[in-house]
Amino acid sequence: FPSHDRTQQILHWIDRNLNQICNGKYWISVSVVELFLDSNQLFFWNAGGPPIFIKRKNGEFKKLSLPSTPLGSEDAQFKSIMTEFHPGDRFLVFSDGVFDFDQVDGRSFDLHSLKRLVEEESSIEAREILNSVPKKLGEFEKPSGENRDDRTLLVFHRKHPREVS
Repeated sequence: FPSHDRTQQILHWIDRNLNQICNGKYWISVSVVELFLDSNQLFFWNAGGPPIFIKRKNGEFKKLSLPSTPLGSEDAQFKSIMTEFHPGDRFLVFSDGVFDFDQVDGRSFDLHSLKRLVEEESSIEAREILNSVPKKLGEFEKPSGENRDDRTLLVFHRKHPREVS
């Protein structure tokens, strides 16, 4: 795919500039998802970010993960992983603040906990997930006066060509 080289060049450019400006003192986690609807392909690029979750139309739930380092770190390498993405499938992209916090019961809420929570919600409409998941996270989270990490959750649902929203 011609965009593969372009995406890799953009990530390298950002990494070089970040290193020049910050001298390795700051890192940035980035996730990039490229969709090619004509070929039903999804490419996931990861630079230090969490995995993404894919819910197939047939009910299969998959974690798409790619070991990586953040932009601005030493020896950053940028690779992608590809999977099929068909009408009826959806994927979720999220920041680490969505799953990295202490629960009311003192245990850590982690990626596995988030996966279980999202799997429970995966049969509802995508827009309902955006309402339900943050509300449930708030119920789990231990109240704190400290600043929380950002919480970003994006849900993408590929509709069938005949579906109307």
